[in-house]
Amino acid sequence: MLKVQIKNGFTLIEILLAIGICFLIFLAIGNLLIDNLNSSYNNQQRVIAEFKTQEGLEAAKAIAFDNWQAFKPGQYGVSLANNQWQLVSQAQPVSLLDKNGLQAIVISEVPGNVNLKKVVSLVSWQSLTNQPKSSQLTTYVSNWNAYISQCSDGIDNDGDGKIDFPADPGCLSPADDDETDPSSPPPSCTDNDQDSYNTPGLNCGPADCNDNNVAINPGVSEICNNNIDDNCNSLVDCQDPSCANAPNCQTVMPDIIFDQQDQGICQLVSCALTVSGKVVLPAGQQAKLRISYYIANPPDLRTSITYIDKGIVQNGDTFSLDISWPGVRPAEKTVEADIGGMLLDINTGNPIMPHEASFKYFWYPWVCAPPPTSGDCLDADQDGYNTPGSGCSHTVTVQTSGNIKAPKGGMNLKVMASQITYGAGGPEVSVKVGLKINGVLSWLFNGQDVDGGEEYNTQIAANTSVAVRGYAWYENSFTHSRDSDSSSAFARVLLKGDSLPNVPRFGNQQTLSEIIDPFVDQNRKIDIDNNQALLLFELGVDDLSSPAADFQDLVILLTFIPDTQITCNCGAFDCDDADPNVNPGMPEICNGKDDNCSFIIDESCPK
Repeated sequence: MLKVQIKNGFTLIEILLAIGICFLIFLAIGNLLIDNLNSSYNNQQRVIAEFKTQEGLEAAKAIAFDNWQAFKPGQYGVSLANNQWQLVSQAQPVSLLDKNGLQAIVISEVPGNVNLKKVVSLVSWQSLTNQPKSSQLTTYVSNWNAYISQCSDGIDNDGDGKIDFPADPGCLSPADDDETDPSSPPPSCTDNDQDSYNTPGLNCGPADCNDNNVAINPGVSEICNNNIDDNCNSLVDCQDPSCANAPNCQTVMPDIIFDQQDQGICQLVSCALTVSGKVVLPAGQQAKLRISYYIANPPDLRTSITYIDKGIVQNGDTFSLDISWPGVRPAEKTVEADIGGMLLDINTGNPIMPHEASFKYFWYPWVCAPPPTSGDCLDADQDGYNTPGSGCSHTVTVQTSGNIKAPKGGMNLKVMASQITYGAGGPEVSVKVGLKINGVLSWLFNGQDVDGGEEYNTQIAANTSVAVRGYAWYENSFTHSRDSDSSSAFARVLLKGDSLPNVPRFGNQQTLSEIIDPFVDQNRKIDIDNNQALLLFELGVDDLSSPAADFQDLVILLTFIPDTQITCNCGAFDCDDADPNVNPGMPEICNGKDDNCSFIIDESCPK
């Protein structure tokens, strides 16, 4: 039997497809080579064009120098004949440029100056793809041959007190280059101070600008702070280049210099930190000073930026203010408060410093150990005496009437402010403070007028009812008495988280918000401890719609220190756990502080 073997081969379609793919590949490679050759060619042509453009400028300068009168405005070509450049009426072809290369220069007048002309050198050509190309340079050419004669230069060249034609008899015309009068005697050279420099000056050497002072002449050095032109160059003090490095000639840039620098602090409890510094401004200049700060870390306590305007300042003024430090919580990783300062233009409010002055307070675990993470008794200052932790109940409560219920322990009453006058800008009104313990009233500070800063300490029993009375009087004109527990709208008790009352400024007195600013957060909420209360009294008016109802006639801060030895079993209570020198084991020192935490300041000191 005959066996037939069939072999498979490429079809016509497959062959054509392969040929097409190869064609596309060769076409792409060809285009790439063409583009590369075209780019190389264009670059070569541009180098030639730029050279010819520069050549056109140099040719124009040579032509102007040789014949300024022929150097007239218009469009020309340039031609080199007998080694000399000449202007020709038409743009000249550039043989080195393959396609339509032309070289031209354009000359034009400069208004107000007949001895100066503007020159533009231009070279144009076409690329391989017939795209127009050009290279252009511009310069200005002066008439170096122009000359101003002595009789037209505005100078008394012969020292006879007469200047130029026709005033000077030595000048025959404005073009006369000799101003000397043949009939006039030669100028005399005088040297009154015998310093070898004379006045007046023709042929007498450098002129002495003060011929009666031997310390002033062209040969001495400029003294940079005496307001005198010592070396007779018409430049006084800092105007003279030789005074560039003199201390009084240094340019003073507006700046703020903080007394503090970036520094780590071991302040574990929340408190106020003082920021201070100095203003640097040029002499006589004033500016507005603005200080800013915010808590940058930890993230959950981060605040928006608080801006504090410190008013108008001048060079050398100092400033200080307190900022809030959030303290350090157990297991905290970082705490950071950023402080900045800027000087602003008085009129526009725009910054006049190139950058903000700044520094930061910070805490990290390597600065000092954070407070303990467990237990009810904390010892932030590591002095062996404790304060109650979060497990201790020592929160102050306020009843509807304004009556305060406090835990057993110590109590501190501090008068934050007392600002009340009889009318705006009038005489001061007297204010006294009474303390009501379980309804029994006692006048503090011997019933005398208080002004702010007075403090009173005492011990109270558990669940004691505490209230304060404010009493104002002025001669025989009026008296007002307000109790914090009387449900009166004229006495307010504020605790942590309460909103700051919105009350206006009266006269030139401080506003309430300015007085209690350290106890207000960025959201205008009261930011005090749970064992504190702020008491505000309006003692001047009977109508709360009055503009004088400013609630700063008497401002009281109450701080209750619970008896933690009973409440939390933490031992003797540390009344200042941020200061290791203040605790129940320290002796009382006559320093205005409660060193031994007895809740009485300087109790053993002579009165």
